[in-house]
Amino acid sequence: MREECKTLRGALVTRRKIVSNPAVWRRMVLTAAVAGMLAGPARAAEPAPPQAPRPVPLVSTTIDFLDYCFYRTQPDVGYFTEAQYEDVIKSVAAAGIGKIYIRVNVCGLTLYPTQVGKQFAGDGRDPGSTYLANTLKKYDPLQKTIELGRKYGLSVWAWENLFDDEATVFSYPPVKGNAKYETYGEYPLKDPFLIANPHLQWTLDPRLKTDPAAAAATQTAAGPITKVRIVSEEKKAPRVTRELLDVYVSPDNRTFTRYPADDVTVTIQPSGPGPVVILENLRITEPYLKIAFKQEWPQDGTYTIAGMPATLTEVFFDDAWRPAFCSFSEGTDPGTGGVDFASMSRFALDYGTRALVVAKCTPPLPPSYGMLELSYPEAKAHKLAKLRELAAYPFDGFAYSLRTHSRVSAPAKYGFNDIVRDEFLKRYGKDIWRDDFDRDAWSALRAEAVNEYLKLASAAIAPRPLYMDCPAPNTGYARMYGGMPFQAEQWLKDGAVAGVRLLGFPPGQYPQLGQPGAPKVRLVKFVDNGAYFLPQDRREEAVRTFTADFPGWLADPQLDEIEFYETQMYTDNPRYLEIIKTTLDEVRRTRTKGEEAMPTAPEPKVTTLPELREARKKQAWRPRRIIFNNDGNEPVYLCDTATPEALLACRTTGLLGSQVDSIFYCTWSSGFGVFTHNTKVGEVFTSTANPTHPDNKRGGLSKNKTAEFIQQGTDPLKIMVDFCKAHRIEAFWSFRMNDTHDAWGSWYGSLLFPQLKKDHPEWLVSPLKAGATPGSTDVKDYDRAKHGGWTAMDFNHQEVRDLAVRFIEEVCQNYDVDGIEMDFLRHAVYFKGPAWGTDATADELAKLTDMVRQVRDVTERIGLQRGRPILVAVRVPDSVEYAKAMGIDIERWLADGLVDTMAVSDYFRLNPWTVSTELGHKYGVPVYACLSETRLKDTDAARLRSTPACYRGRAAVAWAEGVDGIYMFNAFDPRSPLWRELGDANALRALDKTFVVAARGAQVTNFWMADGEKRFQKRAYLTPERPLPLEPGKPASIELRVDGMPEASADPARAVSATLRVRVDGGVAADNLVVTLNSTPLTGATATAPWLDYPVALNLVKEGPNLIEVTLNPGPVAKARWLDVALQVKAPAGGPLPGGR
Repeated sequence: MREECKTLRGALVTRRKIVSNPAVWRRMVLTAAVAGMLAGPARAAEPAPPQAPRPVPLVSTTIDFLDYCFYRTQPDVGYFTEAQYEDVIKSVAAAGIGKIYIRVNVCGLTLYPTQVGKQFAGDGRDPGSTYLANTLKKYDPLQKTIELGRKYGLSVWAWENLFDDEATVFSYPPVKGNAKYETYGEYPLKDPFLIANPHLQWTLDPRLKTDPAAAAATQTAAGPITKVRIVSEEKKAPRVTRELLDVYVSPDNRTFTRYPADDVTVTIQPSGPGPVVILENLRITEPYLKIAFKQEWPQDGTYTIAGMPATLTEVFFDDAWRPAFCSFSEGTDPGTGGVDFASMSRFALDYGTRALVVAKCTPPLPPSYGMLELSYPEAKAHKLAKLRELAAYPFDGFAYSLRTHSRVSAPAKYGFNDIVRDEFLKRYGKDIWRDDFDRDAWSALRAEAVNEYLKLASAAIAPRPLYMDCPAPNTGYARMYGGMPFQAEQWLKDGAVAGVRLLGFPPGQYPQLGQPGAPKVRLVKFVDNGAYFLPQDRREEAVRTFTADFPGWLADPQLDEIEFYETQMYTDNPRYLEIIKTTLDEVRRTRTKGEEAMPTAPEPKVTTLPELREARKKQAWRPRRIIFNNDGNEPVYLCDTATPEALLACRTTGLLGSQVDSIFYCTWSSGFGVFTHNTKVGEVFTSTANPTHPDNKRGGLSKNKTAEFIQQGTDPLKIMVDFCKAHRIEAFWSFRMNDTHDAWGSWYGSLLFPQLKKDHPEWLVSPLKAGATPGSTDVKDYDRAKHGGWTAMDFNHQEVRDLAVRFIEEVCQNYDVDGIEMDFLRHAVYFKGPAWGTDATADELAKLTDMVRQVRDVTERIGLQRGRPILVAVRVPDSVEYAKAMGIDIERWLADGLVDTMAVSDYFRLNPWTVSTELGHKYGVPVYACLSETRLKDTDAARLRSTPACYRGRAAVAWAEGVDGIYMFNAFDPRSPLWRELGDANALRALDKTFVVAARGAQVTNFWMADGEKRFQKRAYLTPERPLPLEPGKPASIELRVDGMPEASADPARAVSATLRVRVDGGVAADNLVVTLNSTPLTGATATAPWLDYPVALNLVKEGPNLIEVTLNPGPVAKARWLDVALQVKAPAGGPLPGGR
């Protein structure tokens, strides 16, 4: 290994390339460019882009799960265990591989539970077939891969073969007494849909159809086979004897019988390419033959198995029969000779590694074979239905492969289906069944069906990306499709694919794909395993080649990803995994690590305050599609062990590959000054108390691992920052400026009460009662403030403000954070006046502003010391007036340049998002919409607002109103689809959404502020806690904002539907109501308690405000209340929502 590393370092020195990235440069100078346009005429020339180190391509691997079951199952166990599989994933992650493609379909059968297709249940290739079937009964490999991927920090993609709906190598003749046919059916590996619809397969040119009897007569007339010669690539003589071999013959390529002659001789002779194995004394008249080992072949590397280079490559017969070429590898080019791999029916694969060769003469071509002709609408619909079902899993992306088990010797003679014929005749006036025609036009026509399918497939899995194989022309990958072009450029124009996997392209000869200004297509180098897994006597040669080649791929400026096919070859040969890890470690020491997102150019180290401030402005506007605010509960409540892996597995590693660009990590701070990071200024929270209390049902604080982490020389904040740096995620420390969870009572309130408050009760907004014991944690000993948590600190005290600044300063000095967040909404009381019912004074506003100014000074001073800026973020109410009443002069902070980013709202929202976005953008500060969970107490209202569809609707409205990203608060499930959806406004259009007037309550506003709702609420509310009264004949109206509507489609299969849900109390039926949307009456309501659901024509729904009116008809009900309203939009395709099962 030492010599290999030395070779590696030399290769890195010679192959390292530095490239510029204009797209990154344009993003870096955007703010400066806009400022220049405002200031005056542009300069004569833009400066040259900086030379930025190119990111290291992502390294991925392809798991063919069935191979692990077939070849690595322990016979006494009978299935491939979860523990074995976890070892595979663990070893992949340890090698530095960042992405897994997991196969989900085998020859038309799924490897996951399905209602649309058929799950694999065995195919007769025992014992492997049974091992796989047993494994699928034990666990779902896709779900398990996603789970393990999250645990070990890997992006997980699903993949399947686009044209692999049957394995033509398998069929069991429907003969009575044939045990395998009776157990597995005639086609054990074939989509039942294809069995039921054989006309949807690619069909043979009708002019080539031959009468089988006439073909057999022709073969008989050609004379018998008397001799078979097999040429080996190996220089050493193969160890073959007559006793090892059997010959099988067949009249129909389906039923084979043993050739009865006992006088067949086997000799070995030298030749130019390699030794020749000669079988003589044959007299075979049947048109098909197979030669097979009677027993397992010698284990000396003389022979190899599928997926590795064949040692026996050329098969030919005496002059009576035409030559034929054969290989054990599936990658053999069909059509290069008379050997048709469709003839590898049951015997060869029944015997697995004992099959030496399958050969035949030139038989009639079958009338069709198992490639679905995607020009048929029903073929597309079937594949899309399977894909939509699959999309219910929370994988990170999907890839189609062009590998296939459906093969014939002359694929160019197929594709003559009636639907293709009719369309070609319509366009070109030529009948492809009878006339001479332009084959290029015919091939392009068939490619259109693939292009259209990929568009539909992309929409079915949106917003997750779709990758597709792109074969080099005139390679085996392309020839197996008969020359049908795969039009990658068109896929990109259609927006169907985000990346292409390059098959068979030599280095430096990759296709130039993509349009100027369009999103960059990701190019994936597909590394087949054949070149590097040679026989044992050539393994050292293979290792040296691999060691030399890998750095070159990493240095190739065109490549974004290196994909190793397939994983088992690498886990079975850990030496290769070592090379991958060593190579990546070496490269990452010299270049920025590459991830799935577009890399940013490294900022030069700043040395002056003006440079730091300029760099800070650029960093403030970096993309933050989703900000994940983590309250830091994992080390206290969730970790079973004190390890970084355990901590990160709770909420963080599962976010890799998502739209989360920034993590704002809070280290507890419950209450003021109590943390789980290693603080000397504050108090480290180490309690493991588990008090007896009816509400304490999960072990209290007994799991708290904070002390153990610190004893190991680390802590949760350091672990989180290190993780973010390793994965190019922005890391902020989130400081809850006045957290009052210690005021909530229950079993935990007194346990969270910090020593600081016990020592200084005079610093609280709730005074200690006369005669009460100092240090008490009982609210009865205090004059409880009217608003907010009674344990809130009073920031009138200079000591409190100084401590807040020192907490922040300590983190900036000791942790490599990108920024700090001052969260002023946890919780929303800062001065005694507002806590007791009066607004903050001008003096109090000035005190808090001075504290924020000190924080800015601290971040600038420490930022200069480390040579890069530390950003200051705030989370504040979405009302300037409400914030001022609290003591927060947010507009002053923005105007004075004290804040770099701003998130708004929390328990309540007071204004449309535009109020905050216009304020922030006025001062050059990005604004993020905080989406927190609903706290409505009404069960039905809360259930509706907790759905992914409702979060999507809220996000769509926020994006439309100009926010710069989505800020997720109190959302912690890394498996939720929302992390891969909410950060892309365009992708949200294709997803189901629910729109409500208000997602959170209004009453809570008054908890934090005297008459908060009455004084500051500037937008409409309609929830069960704030209903609208209904009286007969008097319309009640409300505006509902709707944005991100999907495009309507004339295709019924892609129809968009909308339903207006209205909820009225008092048992009012639909007959007693008139409901209108934008002045149009709605009818046809169905009752789905407690809702009335009205179907809505899409042309009635507007982007933006929609007016809804409800009128109570005169009748038996004299008074009612309109409790709630929601518009549900079902996006195209109607499949299951993305997310976990």
